[in-house]
Amino acid sequence: MAKPSHNIGAPERTNYTVIGDIVNTAQRVEGLGKQVAPDAEVVILASETVIAAMTLDVQYEPVGGFALNGRTKPVEVYPVFP
Repeated sequence: MAKPSHNIGAPERTNYTVIGDIVNTAQRVEGLGKQVAPDAEVVILASETVIAAMTLDVQYEPVGGFALNGRTKPVEVYPVFP
């Protein structure tokens, strides 16, 4: 069932954004890039939830659980290698 949409911002212009727990978790996982791979120019990180849902043939390796703001349990993080 779709959730009702809400307007955020001035009525003269429309801006689209995403909000919620999933978005917050993704942003915090993204912020771990320099910690997980400090010398990498680019790093792709995924949570355990994303890894479980992936259907692509990619390699990944666990680097451990990280305490993220707003989460009660550590989030398992995986660098992904295409």
